[in-house]
Amino acid sequence: MTESFKRTGESTWEWQFGARGYSVRAFQRTRKLIWSSWVERPEGPMFDDGVAQTFEHFLEGHPPPHNPPAEVIDALRASLSPKPRRGLLGRRL
Repeated sequence: MTESFKRTGESTWEWQFGARGYSVRAFQRTRKLIWSSWVERPEGPMFDDGVAQTFEHFLEGHPPPHNPPAEVIDALRASLSPKPRRGLLGRRL
């Protein structure tokens, strides 16, 4: 069960699943994500290798398990959606 999640930057989120922490960052220009996980130990956090992948592979759970909360999925989807382009005067192109 997911315990909590928080937005830690414009395109970065963290959440807990059991004893493991997860972080994901979205890159809109490439539509890719980088995510990683860690476990808190008495001597400090022990990090797994980061994973760079497409949003689609992330949704499919490759590599498992990462169990993102539905709210994080929705926020990632919105973050990766194309933004309207604007000209110098702020008008949409």
